[in-house]
Amino acid sequence: MEERIVLVGVGGTGMSGVAHLLLDLGYTNLIGIDSTQSELTDTLQAKGMQIIIGHGSYQGNSRDIVIYSAAAHQSVEVQFALDHRKDDHKHPWLVLNYFEFLGELSKYFTTIAIAWTHGKSTTTWLTAQALSQHHPLFGLSILGAGVTQRWWKNALYAPAHRSALRRLIDHCLGSHRADRYDDTKKYLFVVEACEFNRHFLNLDVDYAIITNIELDHADVYWTLENYMAAFTTFAKNVKKDIYMLTWAIWQETLFSSLIETTEPASLPTSTSTPTLHALSTQQFTFSHLLWSHNHGNASLALALIENLLHEQDPSTAIWVASWVVASLSGFEGLRRRTELLWETPSGAAVYTDYGHHPTELRSTLQWLREKYPNKQVTCIFQPHQARRVMEFWDTFGETLRTCDHLIIYDIYAARENLTDLKKLFTQRHFDDIHTIEDLWQHFAAHCNGTYTWTFENITKTLDNTWPDNVIIVFTAWNLDYLLRTHYTFTHPK
Repeated sequence: MEERIVLVGVGGTGMSGVAHLLLDLGYTNLIGIDSTQSELTDTLQAKGMQIIIGHGSYQGNSRDIVIYSAAAHQSVEVQFALDHRKDDHKHPWLVLNYFEFLGELSKYFTTIAIAWTHGKSTTTWLTAQALSQHHPLFGLSILGAGVTQRWWKNALYAPAHRSALRRLIDHCLGSHRADRYDDTKKYLFVVEACEFNRHFLNLDVDYAIITNIELDHADVYWTLENYMAAFTTFAKNVKKDIYMLTWAIWQETLFSSLIETTEPASLPTSTSTPTLHALSTQQFTFSHLLWSHNHGNASLALALIENLLHEQDPSTAIWVASWVVASLSGFEGLRRRTELLWETPSGAAVYTDYGHHPTELRSTLQWLREKYPNKQVTCIFQPHQARRVMEFWDTFGETLRTCDHLIIYDIYAARENLTDLKKLFTQRHFDDIHTIEDLWQHFAAHCNGTYTWTFENITKTLDNTWPDNVIIVFTAWNLDYLLRTHYTFTHPK
């Protein structure tokens, strides 16, 4: 029976990056499964990958290699594979979640992990793009966001090393585990290291960039101290260098915490303390990208890349830095990061943004006010996770009440139980809330907005918006895809 690589939850941004990578390396035995059709699944299908929309129709077998998104853990395909992995000792199944797969890759690469609360996708791609052009041993990169220059293809690899990378992936997937692999840690792997559920502790990290830590993923981390402890464990596992910004308000806490940590490490702690590179001055400035934090993040990437090039060749002249700066300067940004989609027939600009944390929303709304001082701001917000909204209830309210018009759209509330959440937030007076829809009605009223669960109401708002408005759509789930497929427009350059 043919061995198949089954990617469950392939519509997720990280998982789609794995799919693109495997396709580019010549794998033809791929099957992608997701609950919902999206632009990500459409792109993969157009590229020749077999895509199944909906769970339950695929029949697995003992030769399958299953890689799955954490969001798809309860799917029929994943549970079937996990059950048979336990029972079938003759033909043990290889079943890995997305972060375990990245962890396997990281053991064989010199791994550069970009980790923090905000902006890690952008910095991952900045770093990967520049290294791919200037470092002879760049291997590959995977991140959890769409890239403007490459549309939804969010994986990058070095064609010059294609055969070596294919052999390495074969090794990680078990095809040649008995063979000696001579290229361990030879090639560079740049990866976005997500802190959700401590997933970044799966990685075997050689170099790391960390900045901008702020409490998030409150369904996993109950306090900022708990959140910081996870980052401390991550930092202690880094083998070589960590790059930070000295003006980050949390950095002193993390520095001191490197001595002791209360978090158990999922990987053996590095035997040597990593070298900390703390940047006190900004070394790079964009002329075209939003937000000052992009300048700081690019400065960290520049410092890391210069050091890597010097390690590769100590005779590297300082003028090489100008090449790296040119590479960074050409970065166009990521999709869904305050991305201009189109203008309505009335002339109102429509932006889409992945923002789902109040800090992200506040920064974007402030920028819109500065860019369009004479226009009203219409905000359409699709919250991502009930727990995050309940955790930052007051901050969301303060932020969203600054909008001139606000619509709260259908929530993404996977993995959550409303009854359990209410017990955690008794101070919010949620006694009269019995369903998720009740919660969003209450949330919309709290933010001086209205709630709708129908896409038709969203399109009516957009179709009837006056030209004195600018529209921002905040969504970390499916609203962006619904808009792109409903409207016909030319993507801005």
